[in-house]
Amino acid sequence: MKICALTTSYPTTNDTTRGIFIYRLFQTLQQQGHQVTFVCPHGFSSLIGGAGIFSNLQYNWIARFLFIPYVLVFFFHILRKTPHCDIIHANWSLTAFLALLAKPIHHKKIILTERSSHLIQLHNPFLKFFIRFTYTHVDCLVVLSKTAQHQLSSNYNIPFSSFLVVPNGVDIPRLSSKNSLRRTLHLPQKTIILAVGRLTRDKSLDTLLQAFHHLHVSSNSYHLVLVGDGEDKQRLQDLADTLGLRSFVTFTGKVSHEQVYSYMAASDIFVQTSLKDSGGNVILESMAHGLAIVSTPVGWAKDYLVADKNGLFFTPRDAVDLSKYILLLLKKPKLLHTLGRAARQTILHEHLTWKNCAQHYLQLYREALS
Repeated sequence: MKICALTTSYPTTNDTTRGIFIYRLFQTLQQQGHQVTFVCPHGFSSLIGGAGIFSNLQYNWIARFLFIPYVLVFFFHILRKTPHCDIIHANWSLTAFLALLAKPIHHKKIILTERSSHLIQLHNPFLKFFIRFTYTHVDCLVVLSKTAQHQLSSNYNIPFSSFLVVPNGVDIPRLSSKNSLRRTLHLPQKTIILAVGRLTRDKSLDTLLQAFHHLHVSSNSYHLVLVGDGEDKQRLQDLADTLGLRSFVTFTGKVSHEQVYSYMAASDIFVQTSLKDSGGNVILESMAHGLAIVSTPVGWAKDYLVADKNGLFFTPRDAVDLSKYILLLLKKPKLLHTLGRAARQTILHEHLTWKNCAQHYLQLYREALS
């Protein structure tokens, strides 16, 4: 099958994790013998880089200046590349909207996977009109989680049944020695608590730092690692200094996806503080690594974690509540290991692999073309 993949975030270098899930999905399809043509115009880093188009349009005047040229370039790329494909797979609604505008010319079926967490709580009526138009006119509408299915259905007044849920996959790692990995990564031989993601306000990582400030246990027993970069990094570093935490907090900055996996393999506890998320691949990846997870009830955490069975939930923005669960895991290592093993088993039981994800999409492609 010949697939035309539309995306605004595709990994073009080895040191980026943006769009890595798109890369892994279509790489798996290619390995199965299918042809994939990508539409992802380059040269617009001020618009599509960093936290993505939505965030950049809010805070960056250069991004606003580039938006119209980018849309035009994207549209003409669609016109040029889609005639040679069997089906179009658009990744988030902007790319699907442009594909719909070009549909009278290319006449191809369009599958949309809505990947943007920004649209879950969007309130702008002008933008909501275009999003709803896109959702109701594509040939197949896919979301990443049941949580996103409920929220998008409610926010855009679209029947719940219009959304199909296809979660991303993960690469299932072999469990290895944490101590040797910690030496390689220059981490202390302590209980490692990990958070991964772009350092932005909606990740609410200040809640995590404040939770550590509330911990009434010796810092000799644990170390916090924040993996990622972003516009909120300096503020978080300043907060860590203010709270007196810098001696047992590591800010790694931007790392490759392979390095993210190394940090996960070296860690014991994973904390997600996000206020919104359509999925959250780091949750699935940390589950696959057998980490004990403490998370807000968003995205895949809400779909696949059951409190006290394979994870723990805390109230968003509540540092005291979060500190309570971190302290519980620090004081009860047996519970930490039990939750981690159960989380990994959930990934295996639910078959959350890239091969299975690719098979779901192939079935949708065939149904759309039949």
